[in-house]
Amino acid sequence: MQKQPSRYIDIAIQVAMLIVNGEFSEGDKVSGRSTLATRYNVSPETVRRAIALLKDFGVVDSEPKHGITIVSSHKAKNFISTYNKRRSILQAKQEIVDIVNLRKEQDNLLLDKLQTMIEEISAPRDMGAITPMELILPPKSSLIHKPLVQCDFWNKTGSTIIAVRRDDATHLSPNPMWILEAGDVLVFVGKKDTYRKMNSYIIT
Repeated sequence: MQKQPSRYIDIAIQVAMLIVNGEFSEGDKVSGRSTLATRYNVSPETVRRAIALLKDFGVVDSEPKHGITIVSSHKAKNFISTYNKRRSILQAKQEIVDIVNLRKEQDNLLLDKLQTMIEEISAPRDMGAITPMELILPPKSSLIHKPLVQCDFWNKTGSTIIAVRRDDATHLSPNPMWILEAGDVLVFVGKKDTYRKMNSYIIT
């Protein structure tokens, strides 16, 4: 959320613009704070701070009981330029902060999604008679460097490969042309004797 400029700065800029546009000329006396407060629908204190700011920049002069005197149209123009640049910088800063915060929120959402996926994959599942089983493909297995389709797991062992884990990554429903490597974790489902058949098959 972008931070709005202070109201007294906004009033000071409006008064400076009146000077630059010629509504107030150098040497003119401007009506008191209460009149300006009514004109801009703000408190006299807000007008006081606005005039004090313009006085600091040499745009006006203000003395108790002597009112407000316009001093310099050139300095009024410089004042507007200075605060417009400041506003632009503050706005750019706030936009960057908003982008960073949004990125953090998106990163947190992504991490939450990833954590949920990991928990879903890692947690035991109640699948009735079908329970996922795992075996690590040994280095000397004859299946190494073969695609899944060529291994013919279903006909050889009665198992169905549902995922392969490699290098801490889980690949669900791997492509039939997936090439097996030593150390791959085969995640599969089947009947009660499938684990024994699978274990015998991959070590040959």
